Amino acid sequence: MNLDRYIPILKYDEIENFVLAALNIHIDLLKSMSRKKEIVLARKYISYFCLELTDLSQKKIGEFISKGDRKYDHSTVHYGWKRIKELIDNDKQTRFQVESIFINILKFVEYKKSLKRLAYLCDMEINYGNDYGDEIKGLSDKVYNYEQIHYPI
Repeated sequence: MNLDRYIPILKYDEIENFVLAALNIHIDLLKSMSRKKEIVLARKYISYFCLELTDLSQKKIGEFISKGDRKYDHSTVHYGWKRIKELIDNDKQTRFQVESIFINILKFVEYKKSLKRLAYLCDMEINYGNDYGDEIKGLSDKVYNYEQIHYPI
């Protein structure tokens, strides 16, 4: 699932937020010493998505997940990634959950790309007088629709 074209866009905290939201877990529990099944699974999911979708090292991912006396080193990150890969192959519920989180992450990536492109086109139109009206309108609609679904006011 390694999609190199998304690497520069995604950050650890964004992946962490998607996983925690999908599993309905508060960040304090993730950083706690808890070994409850759902908390351990969240850490493994974060390891999996970070290794698949970012250029972060296993060591760096472990540092992000670690808190206080509980250390999450590179070998634990690797084990979490490996375990989720095995579960994807053997457990339909895990596969569905991973696919669901992945789809939400991809939608977010497209949103961020649209925002960047929109800012660039607006800048080109304002500073250089180029006419990007139709493309700006399309991107604006795309950004607005995403925000209405994910960030309603």
